[in-house]
This record gives sequence, structure tokens and C-alpha cells, in this order.
Amino acid sequence: MSRDEITQSLAHKQYISISSAIKSVIDRFHSIDRTSGTGVFGIRVTFKNGYALSIISGELAYVSPNTPFEIAILNSDMRFCGELLDDDDAGNDVVGECDAEKVCHYIRKTAGLEADHEPA
Repeated sequence: MSRDEITQSLAHKQYISISSAIKSVIDRFHSIDRTSGTGVFGIRVTFKNGYALSIISGELAYVSPNTPFEIAILNSDMRFCGELLDDDDAGNDVVGECDAEKVCHYIRKTAGLEADHEPA
């Protein structure tokens, strides 16, 4: 199995955990869209508060076999909001090598933001 096939397999298994986090905040959703491109696949969850959480995996994402997701918080203009990341993840616009637990944390965090935030 290639690295990408292993990552995709583990990502699929971890999506089960992520789907339970999604269900816990379903009333705050605006939409869920599939995303894909060369070497990546994933979803973008847009919340009623104007924020979106991009969750991707694949060969060109910052992932490893045990941490198969890359995430980013986006504002309503689809601009990165790296300043809204936790202190441990600060310094970048995206957080690579996320496991399902971290993705679930950011689903809840993004859903709980009060209103759209324009980056400084």
C-alpha cells in the first residue's frame, strides 16, 4: 500500500469519529461541501456564524498515516483565520497532522464562534 492509500484508509476510519462531532453541532450548520483537487480530498463545513472549517486529507496535505487531516478556519470571504487557532497551533493558517480528536475539537470551536471575524 502506498503512503497515500494508507492515509486515505485511516482518514476514512477516523471520519466516523468526526461525523459524531458534526452531528453534535448540526443545528449550527449552513452547509457541508465536498472539496477535492489534485492530491487532496475533504469537506468544508460552513456554519451559520459565517465561519467555515476546511478538513482535507491526501497526498498534498500536511498529514501522516496516524494523523490524516489538515484543517483551516475560514471567514465568510473564505480567507484563512489563523489567529483563531488554539495557542498550541498558532503561527500558521492551517494545522497539519490532525487526528480525529483535534478535528472534532475544531468543529465544535468553529461552530461556537459568535460572529464572523475579519482578519486584522
